[in-house]
Amino acid sequence: WVGTGAQSVRLVNSKGDVFNEVFLDFYPYNLAILGNALLLSNGQTIKSIQDGEMTEFYNAAPFYCQGISRTRKNEILACLAKRNEGKILRLDASGKILQKIQFDANGHHLYRSPTKVSESPLNGDICVADSAENSVIVVDKEGNLRFTYRGLKGDTFSPFYVTHDSFGNILIGDNSHFRIHLVDQDGVFLQYILTVEDGLYSPWGLDVDENQSLWVGTLSSKIWMVEYIGQ
Repeated sequence: WVGTGAQSVRLVNSKGDVFNEVFLDFYPYNLAILGNALLLSNGQTIKSIQDGEMTEFYNAAPFYCQGISRTRKNEILACLAKRNEGKILRLDASGKILQKIQFDANGHHLYRSPTKVSESPLNGDICVADSAENSVIVVDKEGNLRFTYRGLKGDTFSPFYVTHDSFGNILIGDNSHFRIHLVDQDGVFLQYILTVEDGLYSPWGLDVDENQSLWVGTLSSKIWMVEYIGQ
């Protein structure tokens, strides 16, 4: 499933053939699949579409819901933000809150504008791209801060999307220089997967499939599929 940049989402294959298109009366910010349901973040709510019927999965008011992702336990992680204040929620399949991550050990806000979240398949670390902080913030599964990744020293960094591969590596879409960072589970930079020299423009969506291929959505209306493991 991919967003179109308009008021619809499409189900496509790796060749770009469209199998289904769902038309909406809003512009979805992000999407996730939960069982047979398609979840869409929209303003202060997360919508659920199942069997052609749309219902409200979660109401985040007064916060706005940005990025969402499904965990391997079929739970949903949601990025919520308002006025330089953010938090991450873990929701069960019915939309009930299981966990809230908002403050560090000193009571300070961890996030200002969390845009995308991903959970490590290895240790349960929760990785969040924060567009206001220009950083990727990683906490453990209990919500304790582990580290903050701000790109390479002396370089500008503007992360909007994050995801994990099965090895626990973190992949980050950097809109400052249009490139994908590959970082290990402890925040050590490994390499760039794609850069503007490859033709990448404004990475706006990342995911890794079961074959460990990286999918990259862009604002240039292109979707990249990259096999990077072992390279």
